[in-house]
Amino acid sequence: QLAAPDADIRMAVAKSGTVNGFSMAAQAKNTKADLTINGQVENVSLAAPDADIKVTVTEGGAVSKVAMDAAADSAKVGLDVKGTVSDITFDAQKADVSLAVDDNGKIGNVAVSKEITLAVSGTAKEVIAVKVSAPAKITASAGIALESSADISLVLEKGAEGSSVKITGSLTVKVNIENKTEQSVTVTTPNGRYSISKDS
Repeated sequence: QLAAPDADIRMAVAKSGTVNGFSMAAQAKNTKADLTINGQVENVSLAAPDADIKVTVTEGGAVSKVAMDAAADSAKVGLDVKGTVSDITFDAQKADVSLAVDDNGKIGNVAVSKEITLAVSGTAKEVIAVKVSAPAKITASAGIALESSADISLVLEKGAEGSSVKITGSLTVKVNIENKTEQSVTVTTPNGRYSISKDS
């Protein structure tokens, strides 16, 4: 567990390494951390507010769960996935998160439960499933399957072809979608289904 504030930390897990967990405690405010995972890690827990954290999962690397705790308010987190991450949860208010999934990288589930800004990019071969239950601003230049029960602002950039949006729950959910891809995007709501074409 890392708990020192204002630190600058670089760590790596070797290809042959297996680690139960990596944790940044709430006391590690303003810490800058760079974690590279080449092997197997069970849990990565991020709870440091105002921190600047980069987590790289290389090809062959695997993480069961990455969790951004509620204590990590206003943190900046970059996840670069070329390996496998089974589960990602973002539970930190006003966090600024970038998620890049490249080449053969695989993501299981992404859950957003607090108001954040999320940028999704990369060259992943499969669409990335993102489930949102709190207001969020999302920009995607990779394919996503977005399901939201909260207000969302979504910009689909070139590269996000094949994306879909499903709105669940209340009929009062506000949805603002800007489609900059070359394909129409299907939006499913409790009232029915419609398509959003480019630049609409």
